[in-house]
Amino acid sequence: MVDSQKIEAVKNWVRPRSMTEVRSFVGLASYYHRFVKNFASIATHLTRLTKKEDKNVIIYASRQFKVHERNYPIHDLELAAVVFALKI
Repeated sequence: MVDSQKIEAVKNWVRPRSMTEVRSFVGLASYYHRFVKNFASIATHLTRLTKKEDKNVIIYASRQFKVHERNYPIHDLELAAVVFALKI
């Protein structure tokens, strides 16, 4: 049996404003899923909010660093990866 104070805490939860807050609420609510009829269909919309919209991967590419690239800072390596991808 669920504690009535915990039910009130979920009902009075402050509306989430960020993706992290939505994930936190879905995590809390899913703990009680066995007590809520059709929980999956209710939570579907909230779960959909937590997913990123990068659905289609266009291409994968990889290669090893060249000898002179091993000492590059991260931002230069990221730029080199973009240049490599554009050349492909």
